[in-house]
Amino acid sequence: MSYSSIAGASLSRRRFLQMTAAAGAAGFAPSVAFAEEMKVHAAIGVDMWYITYMVAQEKGIWKRHGLDATITHFDNGAVALDALATGNADIGSATNMSMMQRVSRGAKMFAVSSMAASGKLFSVVSSEDLKTPKDLIGKKLGLSKDGVLEFLYKQFATNNGIGLEEIELVNIAPPEAVAALSRNDVDAIMFWEPWPSRVLELVPGTHTLRQLSDDGIAVTNWLFMGEDLINDKPRAEATLAALIEASEFVLDNKDEVVEIGARRLQTDPENIRFQYDNIDYEMVFPADRYTFDFDELAAFNLEKGLLKTVPTLAEVARPEFMLAVAPDRAPGW
Repeated sequence: MSYSSIAGASLSRRRFLQMTAAAGAAGFAPSVAFAEEMKVHAAIGVDMWYITYMVAQEKGIWKRHGLDATITHFDNGAVALDALATGNADIGSATNMSMMQRVSRGAKMFAVSSMAASGKLFSVVSSEDLKTPKDLIGKKLGLSKDGVLEFLYKQFATNNGIGLEEIELVNIAPPEAVAALSRNDVDAIMFWEPWPSRVLELVPGTHTLRQLSDDGIAVTNWLFMGEDLINDKPRAEATLAALIEASEFVLDNKDEVVEIGARRLQTDPENIRFQYDNIDYEMVFPADRYTFDFDELAAFNLEKGLLKTVPTLAEVARPEFMLAVAPDRAPGW
């Protein structure tokens, strides 16, 4: 769900197919003894969903775990998974939706942890006369259909006792949200930031009807490893341990992390702070949480006919790495 941009720093899918500074940090002990650094390449998006990778580099955490890490930025995390699919990266993070689309085409990638999650960055914005979710019944809701937003809509409607057919869904792209609501083409929109904030700023008489977090709904970017890394146990465990250490630094050092994010992403610090405040950076891999997300998205993909086949949980979930590195973070397996 990427919504920031870096001038000249990201790779689009087309450019990819055609083809970062260390300081000391206290924290976890190095996960392996090493004579020379093991290489690992991360393919990531261009917003604060991916700050943990950058902090690991900025604070020398990769090196503390015996890793020589490089990073390539892509337009968003989903596109970055193409680098894993083609063997041009070892790690990346995106939704299970993005993973399933690629694995269904034969790609090999494996889930080992959550990376970042948020429900607060996803909102329903409507005219002020709509006060509750049920006021949307009989109205038009604008969102991007046949993707993760429609999947989230199903949870939103169910959690609020609304029949799935009681609200008319109108397919619009995120940049169309302001115009669609201004012209009364729709009565409300459901999108990720910055689009809800832009609507609130530019369309008079609108308000936040609901954040998805109000209903306990969150989008999770999972950490995926490519086939070469998953088959190299010492390197995989060191990679996971380094990112866990970096995630703890992210959680404990807000001001420094905001500074790193603003500098690395070339984005206004207030925007970075807003993103930081609304993303959960805890790295965990509970069986129930991953299974629920996986099963719900698999059913959605099949029901909508978006994919003819989806992988099984056993094909992609690899809890043994978290169980080896931080077993308390992987309950239920």
